[in-house]
Amino acid sequence: MKLFQDNGVFIIAEMANSHEGELSTALEITQSAANSGAHAVKYQKFYANELAESTHENYDLYKKLEMKNKEWHELIKFAKEKNLKVFVDIFGLQSAKEIFKNNVDGYKIHSSDISNPKILDFFSQIKKPTLLSTGGCTPSEIQDAINIVSKTPKEIALLHGFQGYPTKNNDLNLRRIKTLQKHFDYPIGVMDHISGSSSMSLIIPLIAIGLGAQIVEKHITLDRSKKGLNENTIRFISKKKNEPEWMLSWRLDCYKKWLKMK
Repeated sequence: MKLFQDNGVFIIAEMANSHEGELSTALEITQSAANSGAHAVKYQKFYANELAESTHENYDLYKKLEMKNKEWHELIKFAKEKNLKVFVDIFGLQSAKEIFKNNVDGYKIHSSDISNPKILDFFSQIKKPTLLSTGGCTPSEIQDAINIVSKTPKEIALLHGFQGYPTKNNDLNLRRIKTLQKHFDYPIGVMDHISGSSSMSLIIPLIAIGLGAQIVEKHITLDRSKKGLNENTIRFISKKKNEPEWMLSWRLDCYKKWLKMK
């Protein structure tokens, strides 16, 4: 089965750093992602020293967000038990090698690493589906990354997104979805990163689907009032199972629009 082509619109609930380094919070968010009807949940695995020097102003924050390998194992096992596909953002070789042991369903290479030879070489040896973030990347950089990563056959998809948080509507440049489709014969997705409080936060993905996006990545949290690294771009989802959850109805709307395009 091809994850990105056999499911209509493939929806990824991106937890990012909303867990604040706490396994209990990560489990709660993952449960809500499962309740919402998303196809997959995506985590970010890193060590502070993979992101910044120890003198960086955010180094201590990055350190606080780290989780232990046994916690990652428990979290991924829990997500799979909830029938979620598990994708992980990779920011360094140590993290990549450690998370590989957990048999996740796929990976994402951030646009800042799309020309990182060590990261690309590692993924050239892995058969799992791989998402390539293309924000700020040139067509030649994208193609070079594809050439390396595809040395071992795997599903590859390209994600369009403006690397600014929160992204202004006039910076979204959704027409680039069409440009990527023209140049690359791979599924294209969108990660819009606009403010979660914006009335457009649910509409932009539908516009992207109309332009041909087959994957939608949305940041999620339980409480957007907590101002972490990602909360400005996060869409709130309820942690109470008996409450209406926005993503399920949104997913159904996605399917309706996708079916009309078929």
